[in-house]
Amino acid sequence: MDIQPAVEALGKDVESTIGLLRQCFADDSDLGDLPANRAYSSRIIQNSLILKEKGEVISHVGVANQTVMVSEGQLDVASVGWVCTRPDHRKKGLMSRLLRASIQRMHENHVAISDLAGDRQRYGHFGWELGGMEWRYRVTRRSFESWTKPPRYRVENIESISRDILDRTLVLHNSFRVGVRRDRKLHNILLSRPGRLVIVARSGSEIASYAVVNRTESRFRVEEMGGGQEGFHAILGELFKVPGIEFIDLRLPYRNDLNIVARGLSASWHLACLRMIKIIDLESLLKALSRQLLLAYQRLGFEGQREVTLGLKGEERGVRIQLSPEGVVLTQSRLGKDAVVLPEKEMVHLIFGPGCPPLPPESRGRAGLLSGIFPVDFFIWPNEMI
Repeated sequence: MDIQPAVEALGKDVESTIGLLRQCFADDSDLGDLPANRAYSSRIIQNSLILKEKGEVISHVGVANQTVMVSEGQLDVASVGWVCTRPDHRKKGLMSRLLRASIQRMHENHVAISDLAGDRQRYGHFGWELGGMEWRYRVTRRSFESWTKPPRYRVENIESISRDILDRTLVLHNSFRVGVRRDRKLHNILLSRPGRLVIVARSGSEIASYAVVNRTESRFRVEEMGGGQEGFHAILGELFKVPGIEFIDLRLPYRNDLNIVARGLSASWHLACLRMIKIIDLESLLKALSRQLLLAYQRLGFEGQREVTLGLKGEERGVRIQLSPEGVVLTQSRLGKDAVVLPEKEMVHLIFGPGCPPLPPESRGRAGLLSGIFPVDFFIWPNEMI
């Protein structure tokens, strides 16, 4: 029983893969029969790994390679999802084989990190750990009406994604610099997912803001947004005009201007972990985050240069970070006695938060610097999560 990439399989194997996914994720609207469903699932399956028996796919791990915008940089991320094994073949170690092979391929492709959602104990065995920070808000009718509504916005529910809507919302998304960097094809796939509504707020003829929302019983769940605060406010107001809607849930990056409006409109909020994260290439990760590290160091107000070396436990080499008000220099370095060496899960907590993990006694003198430059901003919209 050999591991195969689904993209190299024959057409009948792709159909068998989708059949397995439908069996294991029966309620997933992305696995339906519409053309839009096939575009979304094909994007994940093209990077899948599968195991077959007697010509049928019996185990699957899907991976979508994504480029996530972080400050002025970008981060190569392998997003994992649709991990499953046919019920009659479970508890044979098939999923473990596929996950290990997926991790090996991530190293070969030089991605910086991997993210997924799932059972912490199960995936923690392979190095994934809860990390990242997001605000989760609940807006009720009563809390929404406590703020004055913004003027002059016309809100529309987009029934069909035209070229004009696609292009204008794509500009808003990429200029907002939150979430996955997209081209037109990917933007169209994500806006066209079944069960999602695309709402735009216009100021005159221009689209000022947009949102992708999903309805569940008496609530809307905002899964993606872009644009300005007032347009965002106007969109929420339009959603409350829908009969039967009692509240709206939304998730936002830890540091983002929309938090000002969301907090004012919300009845409640709390801070939560974003995803499970696994560090694949520490040097690539820190290089992508170097602009954020520079801005954080400048906010600390330190003069001159300071440095710290980070490394993962069990590895011989780490990354030396040299910080000054003028810039950040990253170099590979052997892990000496002055290095901050952490297990990979604790390194996730240090870099992405929430909170700085306990440092080894010999590294505690670095705690002030580390807690000043970390955690970093990293966010993926729910509509982009695999």
